[in-house]
Amino acid sequence: MPLNILLKPHVSALFAFIGYGSWAALSNSSFGWSTSMVALMIQGSFAFTSTLLLGRFTLQLSHRLGTSRRAQTTVWLISLTLLVSIPLSLHLLAGTPNTLRTMLPGLLIGNLYVFGLLRTASISVTTQ
Repeated sequence: MPLNILLKPHVSALFAFIGYGSWAALSNSSFGWSTSMVALMIQGSFAFTSTLLLGRFTLQLSHRLGTSRRAQTTVWLISLTLLVSIPLSLHLLAGTPNTLRTMLPGLLIGNLYVFGLLRTASISVTTQ
């Protein structure tokens, strides 16, 4: 599957739910099935929604602000803030025991995803 297909927000969102939801369940499996399922639904649902919305938001904001290094850094910092603050709040409210371990893959891969989106947006603007 070509990388540009995986960077489409709706495709990435489906993979995000499966991957991050499964990771959250595994990370919290020692606390029982119901805790694992709560973590799966929180992280999986957030991953799906955030990937879809953040992907669209990142692309739109990137097009508005431009492709300069400063503009792309601003978009990345806003995205990073959202990637950390929203799931952290949800997991703290839900009482997820291993919050950092649960969120870490999403934070790492989410940053790579945003970087890929910004890179793709930058390339498509310069080649038009």
